[in-house]
Amino acid sequence: MGICLIVNISGPDTFPALYNSAARLANDLTITPGKKHTEGYYLKGENVVFTYTHPKNLNSKLINSASVAGSFNDWKTDNKNYQLTKKEDNRFELEIPKSRFEKGKTYSFKLVLNGEDWINASGNASNTDGTDDNNLTLKL
Repeated sequence: MGICLIVNISGPDTFPALYNSAARLANDLTITPGKKHTEGYYLKGENVVFTYTHPKNLNSKLINSASVAGSFNDWKTDNKNYQLTKKEDNRFELEIPKSRFEKGKTYSFKLVLNGEDWINASGNASNTDGTDDNNLTLKL
């Protein structure tokens, strides 16, 4: 699959807008109908593990940092307690004790690359909030 975009403008919002649009288009073209999954985190023992995997066909060297911002940290991208650690070239993770989250409460969140590129949920995500912002959700 190939996607070609020609852009005649450049500004601070150009890269995030193009990245999200291209990623959403690529995801929509490769989506498997009916194959929904929880996205952005998984549970491991007494921890919530936030996770981001950069597509292997994209240059992971462009990702200097990954963080999680959401209703649980006032949507702060620079909060040091919510910075993911690089585990492999294209995979980042952060373990947080479940005890930091109120049981039964729904939290909205997004993964953020390089402190400013907010990643939208894919079409396969089963844990979205249904808003125009297309946030992921966490509920214990």
